[in-house]
Amino acid sequence: MTAPTREAAARLVEEVKASTALTDVTVPIREGEFWYFRRFTEGQSYATHHRAPVERDEAGAPIPLVPSPGVPARGEELLVDENEWARGQEFFRLADLYPSPDGRLIAWARDTSGDERYTWVVQEASGRVIDEAVAGAGYGFAWADDSQSFIYMGVDDAWRACDVWWHRVGTPREADELLLVEPDEGFEMGFAPSGFPGHVVIHSSSSTAGRAWLWLPAHPSVRPLPLMPVRARTLVSADSAGDRLFIVHTGLTQEGSLAQAMLPGGGSPEALARLGVPSSSAYSRRALADRTPGTPLPEDEPAPLTPFESWEPLRSPGPGERITDVEAHSDYVALSLRSGSLTQVDVWDRREQAPTWRRVEVDAPVRTITTVPTPWADPLRVEFQSQTVPPTVAEVSLPDPTPASTPPRHPRRDAEPITRPRPRPPRTRTPRTQARPRR
Repeated sequence: MTAPTREAAARLVEEVKASTALTDVTVPIREGEFWYFRRFTEGQSYATHHRAPVERDEAGAPIPLVPSPGVPARGEELLVDENEWARGQEFFRLADLYPSPDGRLIAWARDTSGDERYTWVVQEASGRVIDEAVAGAGYGFAWADDSQSFIYMGVDDAWRACDVWWHRVGTPREADELLLVEPDEGFEMGFAPSGFPGHVVIHSSSSTAGRAWLWLPAHPSVRPLPLMPVRARTLVSADSAGDRLFIVHTGLTQEGSLAQAMLPGGGSPEALARLGVPSSSAYSRRALADRTPGTPLPEDEPAPLTPFESWEPLRSPGPGERITDVEAHSDYVALSLRSGSLTQVDVWDRREQAPTWRRVEVDAPVRTITTVPTPWADPLRVEFQSQTVPPTVAEVSLPDPTPASTPPRHPRRDAEPITRPRPRPPRTRTPRTQARPRR
């Protein structure tokens, strides 16, 4: 039946391959003193994960790394070769990869069955595996400050993320301690490292409401502190800026609003730890062997750190706008929203006394745009794409921006544009973007 179209199909395949960079490299992301990135090599089915040391200019600022496809960068190290790990497996997926704060260890999530229950592999940068005790985990991971332990997500029989566990590297899974539980079956938890490195915000949401807690990586055995209780018809998305939270919520309008709330003790991890409850071996997996996931902890939680009455309104949605998320950094706040039927990113330079929101403009009128995770003190990066513009990472300069179609080369911090396909897995001024396409 399809024989008459085989020749045309073969031509289409060759045309797609001719316009696809089969040997390629992703735009690096800085973590500590290393740039982390992936490489793709023609003839291989999976990516390889690499890092290279950060070089700095005379002022001490990191020099952006622009690796070339197929050409090792200076000091480059191979961390994980997915092709080797996938060998002999019917299914393989590396879901997430997190370097430890001291750069000595790499943790990554492995799935070899396709059920999205992961084994966390902890290895040295050399590739030597030192811990594979955590198995059957859901999405969510964060290192403690000392790089000796981490938290991860436990799931119930329905794959609902409902438990947060603390694991010490090199110890058996039975010694892991339960820190937090979401007992309501209508809610599901999630977390990832926050903008401010001293805090991790853990969210729990249903379709109409949500709440959040704060975990302290400097005091990993202290149970996460509640930030706000559940409030009807109020979804929340919060990020920590150290001394305060920035919160997107639907408590005033279903189109979302932005507020801020000051944290007790200036947000100091030491001050906050004194308000918390330490964990103990009484809540280890060994001690709770007969427990059903999602069963609540017996103790009451401390009072919320940032109750609703402490929220200070910062921005309401304009006509045709829907505010969806917020990202906090040392010098700026990035707000994700929908406006004019498009995704948008607005940015506020926190060095200004009063909030002034500037729309990030890129040279692609009909497109999607999102923020890209960056370290606490690094400039804002966004990623955008359209039908005619490939996925592109852009660095946003503040406070004097005008659109730029190509990035600066050092010492002006430019980079050659790198186009590659995405594999399947005063006066208000417009922020300037320094763009380079990415996978």
